[in-house]
Amino acid sequence: MRDVEVELEEALKNERLSTNLSKLPDDFYIRLSQYLSKLESGKEKGELEKEELTEKKKTLLKMIEELLDLRIRKALASLPKGIPENLLSCERPYFEEIAECIRKMRTSLLCESVKEQSTELLLISEKIPKIVAEDLKFYGPFSKGDIAAIPKRTAEILVKKGLARKIEMTI
Repeated sequence: MRDVEVELEEALKNERLSTNLSKLPDDFYIRLSQYLSKLESGKEKGELEKEELTEKKKTLLKMIEELLDLRIRKALASLPKGIPENLLSCERPYFEEIAECIRKMRTSLLCESVKEQSTELLLISEKIPKIVAEDLKFYGPFSKGDIAAIPKRTAEILVKKGLARKIEMTI
């Protein structure tokens, strides 16, 4: 099973040196887990060997942790461009879920941005108390001569009632 240790060392070295995710065998984590279990069960031998096995396991766990951290950072950094290549089948579902969350967040934030852009610039003609617009936010109070950005439907009502005039801007 020494080959698992060599493979881990090689994988960690490649991951450190590469800017992209390194290719790993699909059963990589399974074999690591099996190897760690065998080390664990080997602890029943002599006291000196037990300490050596414990140290070996700690070292291997640190290496695995570093490898995972590197792979997670790289995969997360590339998610805005899509699901990264070289993800293992056991890693892929997690990153697909994260990518979906990012997509939902982008959609939500962009929709909010579009909603905020759907306002009208008004010159207030009369004194207006604090009002609640269709976005359920408070606006005002306003004095005659104030300029305000108000959601479109509410702005249309204020203009229709003669309380404000629409300001047209061209750039």
